[in-house]
Amino acid sequence: MKMPVQILKCLIISVYLILLSSCANFPIQEGEPPATTDTLTPSVESYPSLHFEDLPMPSGFTFKRSKSFIYESRSGSVKVGHLFFAGWSNLDETIAFFQNEMINKDWSFVRTMEHSGTQLLYEKTDKVCEVTVRSSLGQTLIEITIGPK
Repeated sequence: MKMPVQILKCLIISVYLILLSSCANFPIQEGEPPATTDTLTPSVESYPSLHFEDLPMPSGFTFKRSKSFIYESRSGSVKVGHLFFAGWSNLDETIAFFQNEMINKDWSFVRTMEHSGTQLLYEKTDKVCEVTVRSSLGQTLIEITIGPK
């Protein structure tokens, strides 16, 4: 009778050790939390800024190409984008960044809506930009829709 109990204990310990060691092989989530800073600065990376030169983006955010959509006509007269970014910045700092930097890029503020995130709407004479900032699993997510009026 003792033999099956000892085998069962050995089996449980073995399974526990296998599971514990396999957790060490899980890939780490994209991006690491950056060092804490007081304010966000505009990013110098060449994300979709090649298409949208007047769209500021805070540093420390990763462009999610697989979720995003960019269309530009051959002449370059029509540019449309639905862009996604993720980063480890503070939610309120990210919202404040867009509130300041969009104005600095000559966007006119239209309205703010808050529900499951904060939506900021801006416009220029020929285009509109909606910036949605929300939090998910500790990350700050940015969704931007930009295009002609």
